[in-house]
Amino acid sequence: MKIKMVKIIFAVLLCFICVSMVANSAFAAYPNYTKADYYSYYKSSLSSYPTIGEGSANSYVKTVQIMLRDFGYDLGPSGIDGIFGSYTKKAVQKLQRRTKFNNINAVAIDDDGIVGPYTWGKLVMLWMDLYS
Repeated sequence: MKIKMVKIIFAVLLCFICVSMVANSAFAAYPNYTKADYYSYYKSSLSSYPTIGEGSANSYVKTVQIMLRDFGYDLGPSGIDGIFGSYTKKAVQKLQRRTKFNNINAVAIDDDGIVGPYTWGKLVMLWMDLYS
């Protein structure tokens, strides 16, 4: 079971890396593209990500938890377990408050603790900034 979860996490992170590589190669040919163009480029793939919140339990939750950990947020004693509990919700709310106004697409992000399309977009942008 543990090996299966590691494989799932690896596959999800590999998808993020592939999106990054494709976007980077596409933008290398267009050096005048801005971050907003970059965001628009992969935003369509983010729309297929599910909206997750307290009570969700799946590999997407684990991916969010990994990102939040990498950003320095406290996930409580359970850490990265794939279960969207109160600590994960508080960490998401802190991230949403920290990035209250998403200047990439001029949409205010509610600090409701739910990871929907705009929060996914912000998570991915921050994660790509962190590792690029």
